[in-house]
Amino acid sequence: PTQRLWVMQVEHAAIGVKAHAMERDEARQEVHRHQVEIQREGRHLTELDRALEHQHQTVLVRLAHAAEAVETDVAGPIQIDPHSTLPRPFEDAFAAVRDVVGRISEFGGDLSRVGVAGDSAGDNLAATAALACRDAGIALAGQLLVYPVTDVVGNFADPAENAKFPSRAENAEGYFLSRAVMEWFCGHYLANPALGTDWRVSPLRATSLKGAAPAVVTTAWFDPLRDEGHAYARALQAAG
Repeated sequence: PTQRLWVMQVEHAAIGVKAHAMERDEARQEVHRHQVEIQREGRHLTELDRALEHQHQTVLVRLAHAAEAVETDVAGPIQIDPHSTLPRPFEDAFAAVRDVVGRISEFGGDLSRVGVAGDSAGDNLAATAALACRDAGIALAGQLLVYPVTDVVGNFADPAENAKFPSRAENAEGYFLSRAVMEWFCGHYLANPALGTDWRVSPLRATSLKGAAPAVVTTAWFDPLRDEGHAYARALQAAG
């Protein structure tokens, strides 16, 4: 099994970048947003994985075209080993954002319009990287979170914790992603279940969300992650 960090991987502080826009030269001169896309999914590599990777790349290109944006695409596989558990992926994600911010002019981007985005576990990295940016004084223009993972306390196995999010029972199985698979993911990502309270994996548990970048949070109805996504959106709204 491997852990795919589809659009970002930092090795020795060096990252590779692809820029997508309707016209690259024009985009470098007139960029409305510079968007760092961070995604992380863990599973066996199959033909389905390759198809899904292509699907994500297609979505990224379309988003970049529609927003007249430059989108950084930093990709590479990370083997499941002791170094790929929390906090390594979070640290890599935050390092990638900082690197892009520090070299924004090289990509033809606008420092005032840098944002992060992802889906599912990738959103977990995007959301936590956004909080780390806030704490580091990096002002992000926004974060796009698509059916995010926001609270893994209990590893999706604790009945009391699961009861806080009814979608975990309502959509436990039958809709591609299952609660049992989320439990499996958490078991591999967290070396110790107690780490589930760490905001670097459970942004909903952060001491404060005040000052976090403006967010667009979208959820899927038939998804065990639905209600924690709603909860995170409400928490961000309450924090102003």
